[in-house]
Amino acid sequence: GSGSMRLGAAHELSRQISRDILASLDPRRDTAALFSFDTRLLTLCDFTSDFATIRSGLWDIEAFGSTSLYDAIAGTSAIVADKAFSRRAVVVLTDGADTTSDYTIDKVAYIASAIDVPVYVFAVGDGLAPGLATENGSARNSALAALARSTGGDLFVANTPASVAAAVKRVTEEL
Repeated sequence: GSGSMRLGAAHELSRQISRDILASLDPRRDTAALFSFDTRLLTLCDFTSDFATIRSGLWDIEAFGSTSLYDAIAGTSAIVADKAFSRRAVVVLTDGADTTSDYTIDKVAYIASAIDVPVYVFAVGDGLAPGLATENGSARNSALAALARSTGGDLFVANTPASVAAAVKRVTEEL
């Protein structure tokens, strides 16, 4: 929900990824929740197996404000660890920019891996933010990708229908 997500296709790609992941879940055994963040983490829909409620909540996310991406990952990981006991994960939809976190990326990686919650990052939008840029320009080698992998998750650049479909398939297979 941070302000940079309103640029280009990031917001709509995030909704599509969310819908695709929700479609892969089984309401008889799975629950999901919807969170948004800017400088604070907001619960838009608490854990439920009513995925239609979550899908409708995707339209309530407003893109504005600064970005505390790392703080949001740490906070959501702790919530997921308390609420879910199997097939648990944090799925982060971001353009990669973090402008205001108190936590460092290393601290977040430690927190999420210590509580055994894999973090899957979907990098969306028309360009890579500084948080995804590396010397060779590859998001797959960025610090955010390293954070995701250290938790048992991964980072996916999801900017085309094919890359979105492949990433969603891999996440749901791993879960």
